Amino acid sequence: MDDPIPVTRLQGQRLRHLISRGKLIVLAIVALAVLIALRSQSWVSQHRSSSDASIDADVVHVAPEVGGRIIEIRVHENSSVHRGDILFQIDPLPYQLLRSQAQADLALAEAQLETQRKYVATQRSTATIAQDQITNAKANY
Repeated sequence: MDDPIPVTRLQGQRLRHLISRGKLIVLAIVALAVLIALRSQSWVSQHRSSSDASIDADVVHVAPEVGGRIIEIRVHENSSVHRGDILFQIDPLPYQLLRSQAQADLALAEAQLETQRKYVATQRSTATIAQDQITNAKANY
């Protein structure tokens, strides 16, 4: 049988010192890993993100009642919005021009109506005069 290798007292102390130093290093690494995990969890819970392009939230599709070119967007990506918030502004110029055109068409139609009323009044006067002339002509015959 092999004789055990004799370990001197100095070698034993060095071995125990190395073992205790190794335990401290392992303990420090484990403590650091736990600290990093806790900080990571805290950061992730405060900063929502998505790495697979999906959203875990209520999504509402937004569509305007009218079409047009968007000239201003008042919200930012991933911002919260509430009912009644203005999300974007559509260029009002085409609608202002249509309104002005409609007002001009209305004014023209009103002027034509007034002209036709005057024409009808003139025709009634002419008809009344003609009727009187017929009545006088029958009386003189």
